Amino acid sequence: FIFMLDNFKVTAEVDTPDELIYTATLNLEAGQYEYKYFLNAGWANGEWDGDPNRVVVVEGDMVVNDIWAVWNGGNQYYVTLVANPVAGGSVSGAGYYNENDLVTVTATANSGYQFVNWTNESSEVVSTNQSFSFNMPGNNITLTANFSVESPDLYNVKFTVRNLSNLPVVGANISITGAGNLTTNASGEATTQLRNGNYSYTVTANGYYAYNGSFSVANADRTVMIIMSPTGVEENTFAALTVYPNPFGNSITLHNAQKVRHVTITNILGQRVMDITLAGDERITIPTAELQKGIYLIVFEAENCERMVRRIVKE
Repeated sequence: FIFMLDNFKVTAEVDTPDELIYTATLNLEAGQYEYKYFLNAGWANGEWDGDPNRVVVVEGDMVVNDIWAVWNGGNQYYVTLVANPVAGGSVSGAGYYNENDLVTVTATANSGYQFVNWTNESSEVVSTNQSFSFNMPGNNITLTANFSVESPDLYNVKFTVRNLSNLPVVGANISITGAGNLTTNASGEATTQLRNGNYSYTVTANGYYAYNGSFSVANADRTVMIIMSPTGVEENTFAALTVYPNPFGNSITLHNAQKVRHVTITNILGQRVMDITLAGDERITIPTAELQKGIYLIVFEAENCERMVRRIVKE
């Protein structure tokens, strides 16, 4: 683009009247632009010898300061800085330098990106530090700050597979939907790394009924406990269900609750105080802060209509 400085502000410094400040305002869309200064609007002898195009990256409202002064000799060379991609971050330190001047350039990654390295015109890596210094060579140079999309954090998820006797189930296959398969070791354990999200899984092992469950990863490592029932004997619907803590306080947690479809809590007088329908999740936390201290009965009803009652106490 060409912008004629025919409407700009000239301000004289009070203590140094021979210095002037010229300001102009442009409205530009976000992006990378190159620009150059000319001596006058008539273009006669306008373009300054040896003055390369200057580069500016626009990401929002900003101020660009260019300074001129009488040069008493010697050549100056220009450092051009480029952000790759432009949306990845910003760069600072571009400008004119004398040969052998110490130059410091800095790259700052935007949210969602991470800094990778600095490369030269030949795509050679010159630094892996966001900020680095070098002596200016006797020529113009271009440095590119490379950014990449930041990878989501991964968290450790450990599966612990036991049988009804609390012994490890070795060689169990754990199939996690969309996240691959695992096999338990001699301790009945298998570990993987997953991003935040909701996951479902199926566990199979020779001599055991298949086990289906689900879990969530939320900014922390976690352990998934699995109790498998052997084949050849009738499976107890509630054999793997655990309820804790007991006595309880502000919440009750149900573990291995996949087959539980309905939970009812009554007080010692038989009055129903909570009535909850479940959706087949492996782990459920029931808030109980509003319950009074005392003895309660918690009734579990399975999808096959089998029922189980346990006594719990709130302290």
